[in-house]
Amino acid sequence: RPPASLFETIIMSWCRQAQVSNTVAAKRAMNLLLRMEELFEATRNEALRPRMSLYNQVIQVLNDVGSGEDAFTIFEHRDRVYRPVDSTLEPRQLTSSGEVFGLLQYIEDAPTLSPRTPATVQNFNFVISQLGKSGKVWAGQRAEDVLNFMLESKKKFPPNTLTFNLVMSAYAKSSLRDAGEKAAAVLERMNLLSEAGILKDVKADRVSYNTLMNAYAKSSDIMPGSLAEAVFDELEVLYDVTQDETLKPDIVSYSTLLKALARGGDPYSANRAEEILLQMLKDYKEDSNNVKPNTVCFNEVIYAWARSPDPDAPKRAEGLLRIMQDMYHS
Repeated sequence: RPPASLFETIIMSWCRQAQVSNTVAAKRAMNLLLRMEELFEATRNEALRPRMSLYNQVIQVLNDVGSGEDAFTIFEHRDRVYRPVDSTLEPRQLTSSGEVFGLLQYIEDAPTLSPRTPATVQNFNFVISQLGKSGKVWAGQRAEDVLNFMLESKKKFPPNTLTFNLVMSAYAKSSLRDAGEKAAAVLERMNLLSEAGILKDVKADRVSYNTLMNAYAKSSDIMPGSLAEAVFDELEVLYDVTQDETLKPDIVSYSTLLKALARGGDPYSANRAEEILLQMLKDYKEDSNNVKPNTVCFNEVIYAWARSPDPDAPKRAEGLLRIMQDMYHS
């Protein structure tokens, strides 16, 4: 009988070949894994039990080449081999990106992954998070599809603030030209549902506004800096009115605003970015409880000047570099 290590070596070889979108290689890896599993179940020889990581790798490559049904089949096989049938077991959280595809495939047909593994809001948030990490152009819309499913689940899977923030983040990380506009619509939707009392425990927080600014920074909007600054101003007003600490702008708020301004590429954007940075420095010197500009903030403003057509741009950038160095040595 071939040793388990030989199966694993060949399966991983097919997986590597499948990573270049080779569907045939992914299928060969799957078939060999199932053959290895058959031998294990026939002999109950633990040395032949496929490793968890091997299942995950095959699930991932099947997912990558678009073989959805096969990916979910391996997901179920792995669940059976490594999890005994016991209805008293606690619901298991999804733990790998390879499982994302399985849940997305199942999500439209049933509210559970299996009779003993009920889906949770955390599962759905994990799926949305992984979609965002993919950076695919369709990831934002697919993430919003998951959000829509949760909203239509008759309160079985009520989305939380994190859910909405992750959908906005998925749009921000996509290459959509109107990513900022899409993310803004998600934030508006969250606010409306919260104000209407439909989602009583959901409310936008600092992360929501930071994420929207990031979406504008990464979008193809003509004036990303102006749009992001309007969002930042709204966040500041909300904090001033409510004194809610979850709405207080932080270093990420400032650095993201500066990033959006740096992407403007015009003299106004660079000037405005420098004004904000110097005001941050002034405020911090007056009260150390205020946000202190960090290296990222300086880098973004220097980058703004580097992209500016202003003839004085190099001098302005060098001046900021000196301030930064003085801060480091002080």
